[in-house]
Amino acid sequence: MAESAQTIRPIVVGTDLQPAARAAADWAAQRAQYLGLPLLLVTSTPGIPIPPRTSVYEAMRSPDYLTEVKARAGRRLEEEAVRLREAHPGVTVDTLVSEGDAAGVLVDLSRTARFTVIGTHGKPDITARLLGGVAEGVISNAVGTVVAVPPGAYHVSGPVVTGIDDPDRAHDVLRIAHTEAQFSKRPLVVLHAWHEAVFGTPYDVPVLIGATGAIEGEIREVMAEALARYHAQFDDVTATVDVVEGNARDVLVDRSRSASSLVIGARGKGGFLGLLLGSTSRFVVRHSQCPVIVVRPRPA
Repeated sequence: MAESAQTIRPIVVGTDLQPAARAAADWAAQRAQYLGLPLLLVTSTPGIPIPPRTSVYEAMRSPDYLTEVKARAGRRLEEEAVRLREAHPGVTVDTLVSEGDAAGVLVDLSRTARFTVIGTHGKPDITARLLGGVAEGVISNAVGTVVAVPPGAYHVSGPVVTGIDDPDRAHDVLRIAHTEAQFSKRPLVVLHAWHEAVFGTPYDVPVLIGATGAIEGEIREVMAEALARYHAQFDDVTATVDVVEGNARDVLVDRSRSASSLVIGARGKGGFLGLLLGSTSRFVVRHSQCPVIVVRPRPA
């Protein structure tokens, strides 16, 4: 059912107007065009980087200075909006220049956004790169789905990969993964990673399992049954199941090297077992070499 004009929620994308942030803006604009949604492009003017007990600080905190900084940011943001409108005809691109804490602004906007898109700065071939402070704050605190896009991380032929532990709790994750595969015209791989430690005793002593083939076979059947529910709605999406043994976060990061995107759940609700929006999600986002779609429930 189409949303009314009053209830249409935009795709919100945060940018610091650096070249590395363009990948996130382009990713968001492509989805806005496909979904018929408006795009809200947001940037934030920083605080004054001068110790307050100086004459320079007093001059910089004047209304004229702050107005000029905001106006300069607004001009640059509008230039980026023009670029996106030209590259994606028909997409409505609005702009917003905020002041102060960029992460806080994006978290507030996420409450009414379809989803929130941010860029992660760094080079994809540096495994230990840091997630920027703004991205960290948004990933940890935003409401609803958040997409983290590293610069230059597009694999033309790579599949969409989603990590699932319990398909009965993964409806939102599977729906979004199918939608992404349908948009990108790429196959979908539903990945389940299991580890012997999951089957540990109450005393944290792992149980050695000999019939691993039987376990993987049963898991594969359960996943295939779940996929069948989406075939009618997404009959043009080729979806396959892949069951592997290993640590979930390591498996996902490894798959990001050849995937077009990763779709994961938050706090274990529809994603890998124990996938919290803390250390594991941050690890995947930090080290992924493709866009990561973090699906989290939106409060009623």
